[in-house]
Amino acid sequence: MFYDAGPPGANRKEILLDFCLKAVMETSDFFIGNVANEMNLQRQLAEDAVRKLQEELKEHKSEQKERVEALETRIRKTEIEKAEMSAKEQGSREALQQL
Repeated sequence: MFYDAGPPGANRKEILLDFCLKAVMETSDFFIGNVANEMNLQRQLAEDAVRKLQEELKEHKSEQKERVEALETRIRKTEIEKAEMSAKEQGSREALQQL
């Protein structure tokens, strides 16, 4: 179409090539910009997901720590009760042996 309706002259091919190069460059800039925006959006979403998962991990660690501490407290209480029961048993055995 350019060869039929374009301006006449010796530089017709150069004008057409210059136009095509500019059009390709503008189009590539447009697509590269879109890809860059999409990558930035995906990066931001990934960073948000990582932050959320890190917060959940902290919460789970805190809950597990509390559970471990509660279990350790129960173990200590049970060991104290066991020691008291052993002392009572020993006292009862000694009392039975004296009878």
